[in-house]
Amino acid sequence: MNRRSRPAAAALSLAVAIVALGGCAAAVPVQSSGDPVGTWGTVADRSAYLVIEPDGKMLGNDSCNGFSGAWEQAEPSAPIVFHDTVMSLMMCEGTNAWLTSGRSAIVDGDVIYVLDDEGEVLGTLPRE
Repeated sequence: MNRRSRPAAAALSLAVAIVALGGCAAAVPVQSSGDPVGTWGTVADRSAYLVIEPDGKMLGNDSCNGFSGAWEQAEPSAPIVFHDTVMSLMMCEGTNAWLTSGRSAIVDGDVIYVLDDEGEVLGTLPRE
C-alpha cells in the first residue's frame, strides 16, 4: 500500500467500524411495556430522579431543580405524557438538567426513556 492510500484506508476502516458499532446500539422502544408507577433513578442530593405516582401526579429532581406536575397515559402501550409541570429555577454549576426538559416517556421493563418535544431521547433512568 502506498503512502497516499493509507489515509483513505484508515478512513474506510473507521467508517466500517462506526457502522458496525451503530448496529449494536440499543434501539429505543416504540411502545411502553411496563408499569410507569414508581421511582426512577436514585432519590439523593445532586441526583436525577423521577417519581410517578398512581394518582396521576409526578415529581422529581434534575440534580439541581425540583419539579412536579401530572402525567397521563392513553393506554398501557402508549407513551406517558407529562403536563402542568412546575419547577424551581436555581442555577447549579456542573449539572446536566436534561430531566426537566422531558415532555413524555416510554417504559421498557425497568428502564424509563425520557423524551423531549420531538420524541428524541434526553436520557434514561433505571427503576429504583
